[in-house]
Amino acid sequence: MLKIALPISSFLPSLGGAEIGLHNICLNLKEKGHHPTVITSFSHKREILKKRIVLPYKVISYPPKIFSIFKKNSRLGFFLLNLFYSYIQKKYDFNFWHSTFGYPVGVSVISFCKSNNLPHLVRCVGEDIQIDNKIPYGMRINPKIDALIRKWLPKSNCLIAVSKNIKKEYLDIGASKKIIKLLPNGVNLKRISNFKSKSGFRQKIGINNNDFVFLSLGRYHVKKNFELLITTFEKILNKNIKLIIAGTGMKHLIEIVHNKKIKDNITILEISEQLDYKQINNIPSDKIFDLYKISDCFIMPSKIESFGIVTIEAMSFGLPIIASNNTGNIDILNNGEYGMLFDGSENSLAHVINKLMKNKNLIVEYANKSLWRSKKYDWSEIVESYILIYKKLIKKARYNP
Repeated sequence: MLKIALPISSFLPSLGGAEIGLHNICLNLKEKGHHPTVITSFSHKREILKKRIVLPYKVISYPPKIFSIFKKNSRLGFFLLNLFYSYIQKKYDFNFWHSTFGYPVGVSVISFCKSNNLPHLVRCVGEDIQIDNKIPYGMRINPKIDALIRKWLPKSNCLIAVSKNIKKEYLDIGASKKIIKLLPNGVNLKRISNFKSKSGFRQKIGINNNDFVFLSLGRYHVKKNFELLITTFEKILNKNIKLIIAGTGMKHLIEIVHNKKIKDNITILEISEQLDYKQINNIPSDKIFDLYKISDCFIMPSKIESFGIVTIEAMSFGLPIIASNNTGNIDILNNGEYGMLFDGSENSLAHVINKLMKNKNLIVEYANKSLWRSKKYDWSEIVESYILIYKKLIKKARYNP
C-alpha cells in the first residue's frame, strides 16, 4: 500500500473547495487501503486540535510562519521548506507527493522532489493558476509569484487539471501536454443518494411548498457574481418564484436585498465555513444538502471558475442547471448539453429563466440530464485514477533515477 504526502497550505476546519476536495481524496485513499498524510499550515492543524476534530487519516503541520517567510524571501523559504520536507520524508518514507495549490506549496514541493527523485504531482485549484485582470483575480497578478509559477510548475512530474481551462493555463505557462492530466473534482454520490431532508425545512426558511426555488451557493467573492442574480430577479415579477443565495461572507448581499422591493422573493443565508467535530462525517453539511433538496433549479453565475463542485452537487440532486458560459462551467455542462448557459448579462439570464419556467418538460429534461452527468463525478472512481497516476510515476522514478 502507498504512503502518500498531501501538502496543502489551507485545510479543515476551513470548508472551501480545495479543502473539501482533498478531504474526500484522503477518505477514499484510506478506504482503498492506502496511507494518506496531510501536511497543512500550523494554524489549521491547531484549529483541528482546538475543535477536537478526529480525522481517519494523519494530519501534520508545517513549521509556524513558514509561508509568511516564503512570501517575503522565497530563497530562504525554499531552503527552510527543503529542510522540513527532508525531515518528514525520512520520518514517514512517503512513496508519493501529491500537492494541492501551485503556490507556495506546489513550487516548493516540485523543487524538493526534483532534487531527490521523488515522484509527485501538483493540483492547482483556481486562483493559484487562473488570472483575470478585470476583476482582478489570481495570485499571478503579482509578477514575483507569476515568475515562480512559470519556473517551477512546468518541471513537475504531473500537473492535474480539473478543467480544460486549467489545462490551457498550464500550457500558457510553458508546461508540456505530456505532463498534464485532466481529472475533475468529485462528489460523494453514495451519501447524496441516501440523504433524507429534514421535514419542514422550506417553511423554516420562509419558502412555501408551491414556490419554485432557484438556488445559488458559494463564498462571497466578486468572481461569484451574486449581485447579477439580485438585479436579474428584480426583472422577474412572479411572487411564486424565489431565489436563495447561501454561503459565507453574505453580509454585503443581505444589506443590498434589504433595500430592494423584491426582498420577499430573495433569501440570503449565511452558512459558517468552519467545521466542528460533530460534522466530520457530513462535509458539506446537512444544511447545504437540505438546500439542494428543497430547490428546483441551480444557478451558477460566476465570472470565472476552475471547476465548481457545487454545480456537480446540485446535479447529483437532480437539479436543472443554469450557468454563465465561462470557464469551469462550460466543461461541466459540455457547452450547454447538460445545462442551460447564459452570456453573463441580466437580459440573457432572465431570458433563460423565463424559458425554463414556461416549459415544464424542459425542467424534467434537464433534471434527468443532471442526474446522468453527475455519475461521471464519483470521488471513488476519481481517486482510482489518482492511484493509477501515482503508481505509474513511482515506477518511472524507480527506473529513471
